[in-house]
Amino acid sequence: NISGTFDAFGRSHSLIAGISHSVQKHATLVNAADPGQMFLPLPAFPYGGNAYPEPTWGPAAPSTASKQELTRLYGSSRLALTDALKAIVGVNVVKLTRQGSSFYGPAVSSTDYPTIDKASPYLGFTYDFAPNILGYASYSEIFQYQDQLDINGRYLDPMKGVNHEIGVKAEWLGGQLLTTFALFGA
Repeated sequence: NISGTFDAFGRSHSLIAGISHSVQKHATLVNAADPGQMFLPLPAFPYGGNAYPEPTWGPAAPSTASKQELTRLYGSSRLALTDALKAIVGVNVVKLTRQGSSFYGPAVSSTDYPTIDKASPYLGFTYDFAPNILGYASYSEIFQYQDQLDINGRYLDPMKGVNHEIGVKAEWLGGQLLTTFALFGA
């Protein structure tokens, strides 16, 4: 990531931007026991923990395997529009690709693996009404992909939302007391 300040229109502003990339690989092996040893009759109660013999295990065999790649690009800037008015603008971009079996649930051969590309912007403003009173307003989009499957083997839809907020914050008694009033909407 990078961060720093820059000057434009006679004012100083700040910027942060970055990219991250991760690859997750998942593999499951199974060891099957001899079926003749799996359903032995129950001994008389009470019985010790050694009432059943250790089964004869077969060789380990691949069961499920998957790969997930997640790339995230983000950027945000704090702009000083006037001495009292500031703006924060940013975006978070996600690209997710999957292949193989699901991390959760049984291996389903018909699993649908759509590539997810989504940009989530946000925008906010602050205004200093007085040295101890700050007003603000913000808008943001919320996006979170899901790792769980539905009964048909399709990934659940991503969680999505929009958040609006407007409010006022005031400090009193030299910063010892903070009061806020805010309205939220989704």
